[in-house]
Amino acid sequence: MGVVKGVSDTLMLIPRGKWHGLCVEYKRLDGYQSQAQKDWATKVEAQGYRYEVVRSLEEFKRLIKEYLDS
Repeated sequence: MGVVKGVSDTLMLIPRGKWHGLCVEYKRLDGYQSQAQKDWATKVEAQGYRYEVVRSLEEFKRLIKEYLDS
C-alpha cells in the first residue's frame, strides 16, 4: 500500500541514459493500475522519468539490472 495516492511504490532517483530516474509500480498478476496511478505515470514520463509496472520479483530484478546497466 502506497503512502501518497498514485505515486509509484519505488522511486529510483538515479539518472541513466535519457531518463532522470525510474518509477516502479508493483502489481499482482491479476492487479491493475488505478486512475491515480495512470495519471502519475503520465506526469512523470512527461518529465523524463521512466515508469514501469512489474508483476514478479524476477521481472523487478531484470528491470533494475537493465536500468542500472544502461
